[in-house]
Amino acid sequence: MISGKLDVLFDSLPTGMPHVRDGRLRALGITTLKRSPLAPELPPIADTLPGYESNTWFGFYGPQNLPADIVARVNKAANEALADPEVKDKLARLGIEPAVAGMSDQFARMVAIDAAKWKKIVVERKITNE
Repeated sequence: MISGKLDVLFDSLPTGMPHVRDGRLRALGITTLKRSPLAPELPPIADTLPGYESNTWFGFYGPQNLPADIVARVNKAANEALADPEVKDKLARLGIEPAVAGMSDQFARMVAIDAAKWKKIVVERKITNE
């Protein structure tokens, strides 16, 4: 994008906003349904295309059949870290807005819902990798 080989790019706030802030790129909007406190000047694309939403998220994964006690310990540590004001501040400076932390089963449901959403779009629009 910066080199001029692309006209449009959908990027995440952590990787795109530094270039916007430095004047190398111009942000047109964000793909969340409402404005982000991390970039309140950017309107949601959903304001123009109602219902448009595409969120970037990060999560912790482990091997299949990971013992429940290890899952619980990692989950507890992650939730504690995300609740720490210093961690929240550092993430915000990177352009990352921590979601409400929860339990691993909540995360699994979110992943399944997101996967189903994108599968439906791919099937309906007959999108291929060619």
